[in-house]
Amino acid sequence: MSKFILFDIDHTLIDSGRSGAIALDLAFQDMTGIFNGFAGIGFAGKTDLGIIREALENNRIQIQDGWLGRFLDIYLLHLRTETQRGRGHVKPGIRDLIEALVANQEFHLGLLTGNIEEGARTKLEPFGLNSFFPIGAFGSDSEDRNDLLPLAVQRLAANSSFQEPMLMHYYR
Repeated sequence: MSKFILFDIDHTLIDSGRSGAIALDLAFQDMTGIFNGFAGIGFAGKTDLGIIREALENNRIQIQDGWLGRFLDIYLLHLRTETQRGRGHVKPGIRDLIEALVANQEFHLGLLTGNIEEGARTKLEPFGLNSFFPIGAFGSDSEDRNDLLPLAVQRLAANSSFQEPMLMHYYR
């Protein structure tokens, strides 16, 4: 029986050295002029879109059409810069675990993360981890993290390379 194992990114696969938080703050400052606009907001267990919405509410900012798309573009530019600074690292044992799982044909790996997809891929790229995770569900798919597991399962079922029944696991 095949098993599909879903991994979160931040503090599970990698420690990004706060690259995501820094990039969000810089983008928020660029778009609103507000420094440290995410102060007091916890990121754990939330999607990027939910975190951004919370910052907007906390800072009493109403956005117009197109604002979020522009914000995400700026965030991704900052994220690319921040991830290249070399502050992050793969969590201990993760590379060995992933390589062992991939070597065993029973396991298929995927991502289940609140990061928007391009942000997730940007965070994983410096560590050469993207190729291990061809399928996933991301914060760009839904602001509500509870929507992501069913979406990941749907994507798995739609992928022709996964024909057998499987068990679901989520490691965070």
